Amino acid sequence: MPVTSTFTPFSAARAAQQAAFYAAQGSRAFGAHAVPWRLSTGWAMAEVVARAAQSLLGGGATSVRVVDLGAGTGRLGFHAAVLLASRRLPAHVVLTETAQSTVDAWRVHPQLAPLLEDGLLAARRVDVLDSHSLESVLEPKPDEALLLVGTYLFDTLPHELIERRVDGSVWRGGEDASGTLSFEPAPDELFPPGVVLPSGPQPARCFVPTGALAAVAAIEQARAAPCWLLVADKGPLTWVDAWETDALRWVSHEGAWSVAVNFPLLFDALRPRPFVTAPENVADFSVHALGLGGASPADAARLAAALADAPHPLTAHRQLLEAIAPPLDVDRLLSLQPTGDALMNAAELLRAEGPGLSSDARVGLARWVLTAVESSFVVPSDDVCFHAGAVLQRLGLLEPAAWAYQQSVERYGAHASAHFNLALCLLDLGRPEAARGELQTALALDPRHRRAAELLQSL
Repeated sequence: MPVTSTFTPFSAARAAQQAAFYAAQGSRAFGAHAVPWRLSTGWAMAEVVARAAQSLLGGGATSVRVVDLGAGTGRLGFHAAVLLASRRLPAHVVLTETAQSTVDAWRVHPQLAPLLEDGLLAARRVDVLDSHSLESVLEPKPDEALLLVGTYLFDTLPHELIERRVDGSVWRGGEDASGTLSFEPAPDELFPPGVVLPSGPQPARCFVPTGALAAVAAIEQARAAPCWLLVADKGPLTWVDAWETDALRWVSHEGAWSVAVNFPLLFDALRPRPFVTAPENVADFSVHALGLGGASPADAARLAAALADAPHPLTAHRQLLEAIAPPLDVDRLLSLQPTGDALMNAAELLRAEGPGLSSDARVGLARWVLTAVESSFVVPSDDVCFHAGAVLQRLGLLEPAAWAYQQSVERYGAHASAHFNLALCLLDLGRPEAARGELQTALALDPRHRRAAELLQSL
């Protein structure tokens, strides 16, 4: 959008430059808690993707291509690919990003690289606003259904603050030279052809994902055959006095975020395309699918049934939080999906209350913890293995605890705490020489580690 000496539209403001944030931060964007990525990329969302893909096979397609537009860490694609392969479904997952450095990182990731080599995954650099770039991943094959996943991609695209006035005119918001909110008439080219702004109280203001509208237009241009766009929405914004609410204060947090895409608003603007939504949706987290390129009502019905049957990501997360509310409900926790996210949330309570459990409960809990480690996806900020080791060590299960600490070093890199805790396990297992080596490594990594120095001196 053009910027004049007296007016800067919201889409050009610093707080709205999410694409620049991701380009500068890379994988660190997912390590400072600036990006709420866990619900949208965890096992429950992967289950939604897998069931949606399976529903499209019921419409006569012989295979499904799942394209994650803006795949970020690659975690959702990893979990989806593993699920689809375990169910022997004829499906293929493609991870895409605009930054080549991210694509290169996927190709050497310890869990993604084997899937890429086996052909269960592909990795591509794609600009979603460029239909020619999109064609490289959307070009149809005979009898192949296409499911696009676009949650985080759209967060990086431009938004505009729009005001509809009593006379029906549309204005866009921004800052004047003094930094004060002001408005100017919205240019005709701001919205793609066929887009109708939703009705609402007038005068009224809303954030409109103009970049997402442009991306949908590019997708339809690149893909002549029908396809579905699946998204998760992390808190929609509706017609509000946006400049004066918490929403705007939130967007400038650490310069990281603009506004979460308001998918119901986006899809309403794109009617009469078919629109499917999950029945358990709430304001905090909702799942939707939009049919593009002439998607059929029959596919919409099958997809709606799949979304109704799949676990809702937020519901699954709330069940976990209820299970780990003190006092610990072991049976309820063990009934839940063992995942890295679940373990990270439960670790503190498990360390505190685990030693008081019965031997049978400790054994069951150990199996759950180890399964969570094996199924977790390596993200630099979440050392699931270290947390698993700490829990297992407190349960008195030293061999699996030592394994978990070794996995922490192998997956996440050497750090003094992992080597020190591993040394404690080895000492209790009667292996002092092996423990000595771990203590020496801990001190090499952190010469100020007082406990490691004292323990090494005592051996």
